[in-house]
Amino acid sequence: MRNTCRSRGRPILFIAILLVLQSATALTAHAVDLFPLVGDQTLHGVVEIAPGVTTGIEGGNLYIPSGAVLHLGACSVFVLNPGYSIFMTGGKIILDPGASIRKGYLCVDWAPEDSCWRDVTFSSTASCCGGTRWEDVPPGMPKCTTTLYARLHVFGPFTGESLSALRFSARGASCGRGTSVEYRFEWGDGAFSDWLPAHLLEPLAFGTDSHEFPASPITTIYTVRAQARCASDSADSSDWSRGHEVTVLPSPEAPNEYSVDSPLLGRADVTAEQLNSFFLNRGTVYYDEKPHRAEDSPLASLGEAWIAAANETDINPIYLAAHAIVESGWGFSPIAQSKYNIYGYRAFDIAPYREAEAFDSYADCVTRCSAWISRDYLSPNGTYFSERNGATLRGMNENYATDVRWGETIADVMTQIVRYVLAQ
Repeated sequence: MRNTCRSRGRPILFIAILLVLQSATALTAHAVDLFPLVGDQTLHGVVEIAPGVTTGIEGGNLYIPSGAVLHLGACSVFVLNPGYSIFMTGGKIILDPGASIRKGYLCVDWAPEDSCWRDVTFSSTASCCGGTRWEDVPPGMPKCTTTLYARLHVFGPFTGESLSALRFSARGASCGRGTSVEYRFEWGDGAFSDWLPAHLLEPLAFGTDSHEFPASPITTIYTVRAQARCASDSADSSDWSRGHEVTVLPSPEAPNEYSVDSPLLGRADVTAEQLNSFFLNRGTVYYDEKPHRAEDSPLASLGEAWIAAANETDINPIYLAAHAIVESGWGFSPIAQSKYNIYGYRAFDIAPYREAEAFDSYADCVTRCSAWISRDYLSPNGTYFSERNGATLRGMNENYATDVRWGETIADVMTQIVRYVLAQ
């Protein structure tokens, strides 16, 4: 019969006879799930290692007394560290074709940030070639119950132009033998790709797709992320990867304005100084038909807060500034002046001043409200996310404000800000 297992070198079998068993942990029949283990172990009954499985003992001997059987399935590998052996007093070992007992080290896919381990492999060196020694995995750490393994990375251009197809790829996921990987992308502008089959075979499998970023009047930075799942288990998907930032320049066809359909995600390439300067050079503004100097507004010094919030949430800082202007009457409303609330948070129509949330400072309001907007309005899993209109002002207008022109008003202020910035 042909041996279908690939040889990894000559197997080494270390068996000794021991008349008196030393003290060791007892392994009972059908205890295959107990492997791999650490320290001396005594076998009782029949223990079967499934075909193709690599397992064994770290830092200990294996004792096989009379009546005990260790049965290694085809192509399986049982590992003992150098300096340790198998001691037999009447028991036996059955090796199916391709099975072996080897001296070396047990390695697993695990890192300190992981909550479970997977994929035991054999290494002839203690370094595990970048993996983790089994003995270094914390006691009680469970085996991963899913076959999906993902440490994803996104690759692609760092710059591009809006309305032009930019191509990205994702790598770093596997699903075990016989199961293919699927990938999808979050483009950073509120759009997602479909689930896509991976190209090539594991561990080289990668997903790839192209995306046209929307027209914008100003250079915008988007964060592209990837997610993976196994084709055989679509309900189990990985966490999103770390972001890959791409700077998208306006195309010649891009309008010099924002609209209610412009994505609110993506960080416009503006500085805190430019946002503050917009107020300092605005002149007279009005709240409740009363004139005020824009440079006296508390909003005139919040540029750094808006930029910090944008970096944290990937929300357009121009939108964050425009939203605050509209909701707070340029920062001169009673709610803004006495409660530091510049986004109308919880200012319900029935009693807006009484119900409005109070914040510790204007910067505190920016930080907390941007996180809230990101989570509840701009995330597909958000409570008030619009499936129909997505992460746009038109989508937010469905649940954020009763004024049907609320989104148009903010889009108009965003346009005023971006035109000021571009004119500098």
